Amino acid sequence: MGVHEDVIVSMNLYKNKVLTKEEVKEINNKEHFAKAKNAAIHYLSYKMRSEKELIQKLKSLDFNEYIIEDIIYYLKEEGFLNDEEYIKSFFHDKATIYHHSINKIAYDLEAKIIDKHLISKYKDLYHEIDRDNIQYFVDKKLDEYTNKYEDNAYYKLINFLYKKGFNLYDIKDILKKKNKP
Repeated sequence: MGVHEDVIVSMNLYKNKVLTKEEVKEINNKEHFAKAKNAAIHYLSYKMRSEKELIQKLKSLDFNEYIIEDIIYYLKEEGFLNDEEYIKSFFHDKATIYHHSINKIAYDLEAKIIDKHLISKYKDLYHEIDRDNIQYFVDKKLDEYTNKYEDNAYYKLINFLYKKGFNLYDIKDILKKKNKP
């Protein structure tokens, strides 16, 4: 078994150094921390993650709770882990790129076990984008639905948007502005 470079440097290890039991225990703890830190950073390198997602991942890799707590603290201090930034980014991407409703986004975030107070804060901020997304789908789908469903196009479009999680009042308001019944 090799020892992580950070542990070698921090413990001033060299070949044939005689170690006490306490030093061996400290090396072992630092080695576990280094492995957990590397696993966490690797996991975070693909995309932003919530604190709960990272905890679940580290638990699945059999790291103990004390190491996980230390890793979470370290990553927060270094700016690698921030649930508020994660939520902000998640809302922005899902609302502006994928045109998801704020209700669907909030539901997806709740499934990731994120603080509901933070979710509702950003849910309120993205209400206007939600209306823009309704307008986007109305512009995109209304002609298609009119050709396909004729008399029922309006109701089919409302149903489509409602199933996507958009607010019924907002849907009807935007359709009224579009001069539809």
